[in-house]
Amino acid sequence: MEGQTQRSATKPVLESAVLSQLATGLEQLSGSLRSRLYNQEGNMIKELPVRELIAYMQNYQNNDIFGVVLDGVITQRLIELAMQRNVRAVYALKANPMPKRHPELIIYTKEQGKVE
Repeated sequence: MEGQTQRSATKPVLESAVLSQLATGLEQLSGSLRSRLYNQEGNMIKELPVRELIAYMQNYQNNDIFGVVLDGVITQRLIELAMQRNVRAVYALKANPMPKRHPELIIYTKEQGKVE
C-alpha cells in the first residue's frame, strides 16, 4: 500500500518535470519551423519539420507520445489528432481559436501562456 502512495505522489512530480522539458524545447525550437515529440519521461522521440508533423503522428504506431512541441501554430486538426494519440500536452508559439475544448489536454503557447 505504501509503495502505491509513493508511486502516485511521484507521477505529478514527473509530469511537472516533463512539462518543464517541453517549455525548454519550445525555446530551443524558436525560429526553426521544427517540431518535437516527447515521451512521458521527457525524452525526445523525434524531431522533424512542422510541415511533416501531422502525417508523422497519423502514421506513428506507438502510443507513447506525451507531448508535442512545435515552432508554429496549434490547429484544431492537431488537437484532434493529439487526442486520438492520447497526447497530454501541446506547446507552440500560438494557437488558432478552438471551437472544441479538451480539458484533459494541456495547451500552452508562448503568446498566451496556458490556453483554457
